[in-house]
Amino acid sequence: AGRPVGVAGLATDVTRRHIAAREAASARRNLALLNEASARIGNSLDLETTARELLDVAVPGFCDLATVDLYQGLLTGEEAAPGSWAPAHRESAGGSAELRRVAHASAVADA
Repeated sequence: AGRPVGVAGLATDVTRRHIAAREAASARRNLALLNEASARIGNSLDLETTARELLDVAVPGFCDLATVDLYQGLLTGEEAAPGSWAPAHRESAGGSAELRRVAHASAVADA
């Protein structure tokens, strides 16, 4: 009397449940970021303003550091047809596009 007769144990594998919860949380974060982006980006026709709006959403919600560099021709109104560069730009830039940084954002204070 008073001695254990046996021992019983029960184990439940919750791996799938944890994976599903992690995927659901990731999907919620992505939808929240998309919702914020749709509300904040594109309220202006000014390229530099739109670039700053983009970075306001992207940093730190999506990444820690981001920049927006635009083709100089877009900013000066000398844009070439999509997929091609105007001959004058090809010769002056040595075949590469001239870019200008219009926005920069960092989640880190010293970046």
